[in-house]
Amino acid sequence: DIVCVSCVIESEIQAWIDRKSVKKLVKSLLSEDEEEVK
Repeated sequence: DIVCVSCVIESEIQAWIDRKSVKKLVKSLLSEDEEEVK
């Protein structure tokens, strides 16, 4: 059970990191577009 819980937590953390990096990627892409418009 403990191994299962740690696996779930690990995947949750990985998903959170993925979301964070995706947001970062979108933000950088948006800021790049804004810079091009200026």
